[in-house]
Amino acid sequence: MDVKNIVVIGAGTMGHGIAQTAAVAGYQVTMTDIDAEILDRAQAAVARSVEKLASKGAITEEQKAAALRIQTALDMQPA
Repeated sequence: MDVKNIVVIGAGTMGHGIAQTAAVAGYQVTMTDIDAEILDRAQAAVARSVEKLASKGAITEEQKAAALRIQTALDMQPA
């Protein structure tokens, strides 16, 4: 089985960290939560994190772009 897509349930500290790690590793990631504000904060935290990592040379620009493409959802319905 070839895994290409990952869904992370919960966009808190651990959830957005897992989503970022998976996206940087090359997976298509969707992050879900029950609150849109939590998803917005999670996306902002990922953006800050990958900007810092890219500026230090810890990740490539492609990896940064992949993390910024993390999709969000308020439910578990397929897109």
